[in-house]
Amino acid sequence: MLPRVNILFLLCVLLVLLLIYLLLNTSSQYSVPHPKISYRHLVHSIETDRLVDFVNSTRPYHLSPESPCNDETMDLLGVILVSSYVTHDNLRSAHRRAMPQDKLKSLGLLRFFLLAEIPAHEKLIAQESIEGEHRRFGDIVQGNFIDAYKNLTYKHIMGLKWASIECFRSSFIVKMDDDTVYDITRLRRMLQGFRFSHEYDDLFLSGYVQSNKKPIRMRPSKWFVSHKEFRDALYPTYLSGWLYITNQRTAFELVSATEDTPFFWIDDIYVTGILAKKISAPLERRNTLFSANHDFLECCIRDAENHKFKCPYLAGPNGGNPELIVRFTSAISGCRECRDRKDSDPKINETCVGVYKSHPGHRGAPEVKELNL
Repeated sequence: MLPRVNILFLLCVLLVLLLIYLLLNTSSQYSVPHPKISYRHLVHSIETDRLVDFVNSTRPYHLSPESPCNDETMDLLGVILVSSYVTHDNLRSAHRRAMPQDKLKSLGLLRFFLLAEIPAHEKLIAQESIEGEHRRFGDIVQGNFIDAYKNLTYKHIMGLKWASIECFRSSFIVKMDDDTVYDITRLRRMLQGFRFSHEYDDLFLSGYVQSNKKPIRMRPSKWFVSHKEFRDALYPTYLSGWLYITNQRTAFELVSATEDTPFFWIDDIYVTGILAKKISAPLERRNTLFSANHDFLECCIRDAENHKFKCPYLAGPNGGNPELIVRFTSAISGCRECRDRKDSDPKINETCVGVYKSHPGHRGAPEVKELNL
């Protein structure tokens, strides 16, 4: 027969185990499960602690091209992803007129526009219009979430995932905004050079590097970021969303990293800063190839037409003028006689004078005109 002390000890152990079992069972029964996020009508809230699951989702697109990159006879150098707001049909038209898809294809490139669903406050455009545009051009990837400023991160990741799956044969992915002016001939030469200077499976991000940038804490600002959204005093080094270049491996790893990385709504900081740092992807600095002032792009057009000088810039903003995209491409990318400036030639920043131009239209001052698609 067991001593009395041993019996009491065993009873205590059994009692403790019973209490642990009851506590675990009760916790499981009454705990609130993590909700599944529906991104059908998503508008970002700062309570969102992770990105919508584009990695495992089976229906992340409302519209997308069928077999867009399946031409095995094509040496697919790069896929250009243009982030575009649903109502920016004038900007998409400018890109298509400046460089039609057939011309891009002859250069080993393909271009697709990244859209989302029409917000309720946009009354002058209908989904039928977007679908008609897609039927005509076949170049729209439309996500199943609301097209909103604070949803740009969703659109950005959606595009990278789509390109890494649907266009996996492409050597590079170029991500840009729809108001960016760029030299397609120079971009193609850069991509061809990267094929020789970088291994296919290198982690690779190249563009306009931004460093030591502070979050804006003033509430009236469009860029206001609360401490809850981002607590650090400085953003990680990142690439400007104007235009950057990456490859398939890096795009895949960036998308995968979203599964356990807290959401942040400023997309270029989130993708090329926070996520890039997490996967240890280096950022290649190409800052001298970008102009922050659209007037310098106007001067590039003037110098190409009058003096046959090449433009020192790869890309820059359009300054609110969609037609600058068309004019720049025609003058710069189409100038076969243009040459580099000699040391004796005046530099563009020595001869270019900025000219004030009124904005062609804004909210409160509607403008109605015929649009050539």
